[in-house]
Amino acid sequence: MLTNLIKLFVLTSLLFILPTKTAFSKAIENNYSLLDEILGDFYQFYCTKQFAKRTVGYGLGGYLANSSVDPHFRNYWQDHLRNDFTNKLSTAINDYSKLTSYPIAAPIYLATLWLSTRTFTTSPDTAIGIFANHALRTLVVGAPEQFALTHFFGSGRPQTEAHRWEVFKYHRAVSGHAFYGAIPLLNLAKQQENPWLKTSFYVLSALPGLARVNCDKHYLSQVWLGWWLANSATQSVWESDIVSNKSNKISLEMVPLNSGIYLGLARKF
Repeated sequence: MLTNLIKLFVLTSLLFILPTKTAFSKAIENNYSLLDEILGDFYQFYCTKQFAKRTVGYGLGGYLANSSVDPHFRNYWQDHLRNDFTNKLSTAINDYSKLTSYPIAAPIYLATLWLSTRTFTTSPDTAIGIFANHALRTLVVGAPEQFALTHFFGSGRPQTEAHRWEVFKYHRAVSGHAFYGAIPLLNLAKQQENPWLKTSFYVLSALPGLARVNCDKHYLSQVWLGWWLANSATQSVWESDIVSNKSNKISLEMVPLNSGIYLGLARKF
C-alpha cells in the first residue's frame, strides 16, 4: 500500500514538474546535457578498465555459483545465522529495496534532481542534487546489464537448488534487490569525505543483498553479482565526471553535411 501511494505521489508530481517552460528551456540551454553525461557513463562502463574489473568480479560470481560454495553458504546461514532479529531486519531492508527499483526510483531521482535546483539541469550544486544526478545515471547505466545477465546466466532461487549457471533456464542469477538497493548507498558513499561515513555507507550497501540471503530468496553468488554490478556502474559514473572535466570528452553531436545531418558520437579536444 505504501509503495503504491509513493508511486502515485511521485508520478502526479512529475505531471506538474516536467512540463514547465522553465525546466525545458534551461535543459535546452545546457550545452552539456544529461544525455551527454549518460553517453560518457556508458563509455566508462564498457570501454575502459571498468569492463575488465567487472569481468573479474563476474568470474568470482561464477566460481561461487558453479561450486559447492553457494549451497554450503546457504545452509550455514539458514541453520546458524538466521533468527527472529535477522528476519525482522531483512523485512525492513526488503521494504527499502522495493523503493529503489527502477519504476519507483527513477521518478524519485528525476523529481529530486529538479527540486534541488528548480531547473532540469544536469549540473546540480547541492548535495542532494549531486546524489540524485549520480544515482539516476548509475541506474540507467547498470540496469540493462542486470536484466540481461540475470537471464543469461540462468541460475534459480534456492528453492529450485539451481545455483549453477544454466543459460536462460531461470532468471535469478543477478539479484535485483542487491543491485537496486545498493545504488543509493554506494553513491552516498562516494559523496562522503569522512572515512567513517564512507565506510558505513559501503557496509550498508551490502545489506539489501544479504537480506535476500536471509530470506532464502537468493544464493551468495547472486547477491554478489548484483552488488558488484552496482559498484561498477557507480564507479563508471563518478569516473565519467572526472573525464568530462578534461578537454577530451565524448558527446552526442548533430553535424550538418552536404548529404544531410549526421548524428553520432564525437570526441572533443
